[in-house]
Amino acid sequence: MGDRQRRIGQHATREAPLWATQALGPVPEDPQRRAGWESRAGKLGACRQMLRYDHPGEAIGPEPAATFPEARAEWHATFAVMARVEGIDVRHLTDGQLLARRRAYEGRDPLDPGARRGRASSRSATRDPYAEAAASNYQ
Repeated sequence: MGDRQRRIGQHATREAPLWATQALGPVPEDPQRRAGWESRAGKLGACRQMLRYDHPGEAIGPEPAATFPEARAEWHATFAVMARVEGIDVRHLTDGQLLARRRAYEGRDPLDPGARRGRASSRSATRDPYAEAAASNYQ
């Protein structure tokens, strides 16, 4: 797939399709950085063709099911080419670990400092007369 991948990269560099610029950023002007961008765009484009994915704005789409190991391996290799993670990288966590993190953050108000320290929320402790009035209208 080397020659095909190279041609896909050259085409992506000339045309700057949305899927490529969303995943890799704009095409660089510097020749050395441009060559790296072209190589990564070729990898993305080849994976798109292999997976028959044609969304105009998403580079590679959802991860293939475990029942397709070759496609899944190619998807992961391609994802590593494009991945730019900002913040906490949770890609390596299992579903159980992700659910545990979600439960830990459910019901917390990020603007309430008491909620972050494990104390009772000062907002939830105060009565809201408007909410009580609205609730009484529906009883």
